[in-house]
Amino acid sequence: KAWPPLKNNTTINNIAKDSKQNAITLAIGNDNKFRLATDSFMQHSRGSIKIQDGCSNKCAYCRICIARGQSVSIAPAEALKRIKNIEDSGHTEVVLTGVNLSLYKGTLSTENGEQEIDFAGLLKYLLENTNKISFRISSLYPERVDKTLCKIIAHKRIRAHFHLSVQSGSNKILKSMRRPYESEAIIQAVEQLRKAKDNPFIACDIIAGFPGETDDDFEQTKELCQKCNFTYIHAFPFSPRPDTEAYTMKNKVPERITKERIEWLSDFARKSKAKYAKSFVGKYLRAVVEKRESNIGKAVTENFLHIFIEENKQILKKYAGKEVIVLITKTSNIKGKEEETEAYAVLAKDKTFSNSINQHFNQTTAD
Repeated sequence: KAWPPLKNNTTINNIAKDSKQNAITLAIGNDNKFRLATDSFMQHSRGSIKIQDGCSNKCAYCRICIARGQSVSIAPAEALKRIKNIEDSGHTEVVLTGVNLSLYKGTLSTENGEQEIDFAGLLKYLLENTNKISFRISSLYPERVDKTLCKIIAHKRIRAHFHLSVQSGSNKILKSMRRPYESEAIIQAVEQLRKAKDNPFIACDIIAGFPGETDDDFEQTKELCQKCNFTYIHAFPFSPRPDTEAYTMKNKVPERITKERIEWLSDFARKSKAKYAKSFVGKYLRAVVEKRESNIGKAVTENFLHIFIEENKQILKKYAGKEVIVLITKTSNIKGKEEETEAYAVLAKDKTFSNSINQHFNQTTAD
């Protein structure tokens, strides 16, 4: 029921039942990378849509360009159609996903002919042609965060939550990784995001222990993390992948040192997320309440705080999957895990009060 595009697929239905999995793989490969999709998210509080796949970059450590090929993008009109279906089904938020959203390229049919658009253009197009649904961006490359994009993400329906694919703060290591930017571009991206949104949640990826990473290189990464004041860091130890350039690189970093660097990044991430959560105590935020029975009371705010709403379960069931306004009352004992409860909240119950808060949000957030 959740996968209507496959229901009548002749490739699948002509193969024996015990080979269904292979048939699904074959069907996806023979059709296109965006055929397997749904607008039914029965156990999920927010919808999602893959708008891009593959990668045209060839980073020294990554196999994605090998496994998924060159970057491809869903047509803007098709993306809009699917998002409208998600919006019509009652969802208040959709996550835009892909391997590298910064590589999105699409073609719009306009009165003046066909128009090529990038990710910023797609966001603008989606905002102009939807009514209420909000958009959460999964990940961005730092060098693609510019004034044009930031002008669009200032819109009130773009969530104040961003994830940057950073990897290192050392220009020497970034060059060795074959990353298409330097540390200055990362700093500029963070500054522009904070100008576009008031106190957004900004997370990043960091790889520790990349071949040739000296103590000085890692010091530069630490300085970058502190200067950018990332809300959270996804820290990964370097893992050599066959058929990649980095697989055969020399000057391997000892596992002990890599572990120490991961510990520093993880500790920074825990403290930074705790500080960020604390800054919202006493403030009102929009949040989407989880649907699953086991998660009753849990919600995710517009700026990606995982909260627990202290309210009667029967009342909360009425709001499952819906957007509510909450007052953050206190923070939890944050340990640095990705989806832990970071704060507690109560519902803004009074209807008149909720309406005034809604008006406040609408007046203080960019149209």
